[in-house]
Amino acid sequence: MAINGKSRKYKKKNNFQPNSEAQVKSDGIDLIMEKLKGLGFGEKADKSPDTSDMGIIIHELVKAVNILRQKVEDLESKSATSDEGLRNREANDEIDEIKQRQLKGSLLLSCSKADTSSPSLIKSDEELGSCPLIDHVTDIINKKYKVKVPKEDVQACHRLPSGSIIIKIWRRTNASPWQSLINSIRTGGDKKINCYLNFHLTKTRNNLLYEVRQLKKKNIITTFSSDENGSIYIQKKEDDKKMRITTHYGKKGEKCKTYTVSELKALVGL
Repeated sequence: MAINGKSRKYKKKNNFQPNSEAQVKSDGIDLIMEKLKGLGFGEKADKSPDTSDMGIIIHELVKAVNILRQKVEDLESKSATSDEGLRNREANDEIDEIKQRQLKGSLLLSCSKADTSSPSLIKSDEELGSCPLIDHVTDIINKKYKVKVPKEDVQACHRLPSGSIIIKIWRRTNASPWQSLINSIRTGGDKKINCYLNFHLTKTRNNLLYEVRQLKKKNIITTFSSDENGSIYIQKKEDDKKMRITTHYGKKGEKCKTYTVSELKALVGL
């Protein structure tokens, strides 16, 4: 870094790095699985898999990726049991919590590509023409959730490479449309409209929520939920209490950790 034409050198501190080797590998695996699902492979596939020679090869690669995922989970579990691992784990949870707080008010507008019977309401820039994107998004929200979000309440609104649209709402008082929208998101809005809003989560929490959804699809848990603060809850059986699996303070003031995927599976008996 140059200051007043002079180069200043900084000593590299031997502090822990928040992105562990296991986390980097896990993120890479998640990216691969996300790309493959669009081709019809994996548990979240959008269409039937290809049965050609290339399809068979990719199918075998998916198996290998799943094996690698399990090895990464084992590595995370072993790391968490060491003294250094416990310290790093606590620091990672704190960093993730800070990142999640910065995302409060951010929502992701998406559509289900698998639902071909109900076309998406999200239009491209070409289809919108001179219509501002923010007007288009607030109109969809009103149709889906019956909540009118004033444009002056919106801090940001732009498209993502995935095709989703991110919208950030800055005015979040109890009597604001934000609160009404949260309540409507929890009930699901109009089920006939092929669009939905999700709370914007950190990479760690988004990965955890993905695994929770897989447990629900397999009927291993009864229900789950997430909220505007990025907290994730599961309920194993109907008579069980909901369990919060993201970092928080317990009734006695103790700091509770965010579950890893392997810990989540152990929690539900897998």
